[in-house]
Amino acid sequence: MKNTETNTKTVWNTYNASPTIAHKSPLEPEVYHMPAGAVDIEPPTFDLATQGCSWIDDKWVVVDIPVLEPEPEPEPIPAIEQLRLQRNDLLSETDWWVYADTPDPSQAQLDYRKALRDLPATGTPSLDEDGNLSGVTFPVKP
Repeated sequence: MKNTETNTKTVWNTYNASPTIAHKSPLEPEVYHMPAGAVDIEPPTFDLATQGCSWIDDKWVVVDIPVLEPEPEPEPIPAIEQLRLQRNDLLSETDWWVYADTPDPSQAQLDYRKALRDLPATGTPSLDEDGNLSGVTFPVKP
C-alpha cells in the first residue's frame, strides 16, 4: 500500500507480521528504504490472540499458539510431616539450651524438649479444610 502524499508505504515485520513504514528514497525514483527485517508482501489474515505469523523461507507461515495447561495444585503436606516440621523448628530454637558451653538447662526446659520429641507419638495430627495442621497441642515454652 503506497501513500503518495508522504512518500511512504506500509511494509510488514517478518518476525510478527506487524505493519511498519518504508520511506521513498530521495535519490532513486520508485525505490523505498525498507526497515531491517521487513517485506512488502502483505501477510495473510490471522487471529492475533490464538495464532502467530512469521516470514519463513520466503513466505508467510501462520501457526497456532499452544495453550498451556495450568499447573496442578500441589498435594498438601501430610499431617504427620507438618507436625514433624513444626516440632523440629521448635526443637532447633532451644538447641542452645543443651550445648556444652551453656549453663545446665532447668528441668522445665528439659521437660519441654522431651514433650516436643514425644509429639509424633502423643499427638493425633490431622489437616483442616485449608490444609493446616490440627489435632495437636504443642507444649508451652518455659
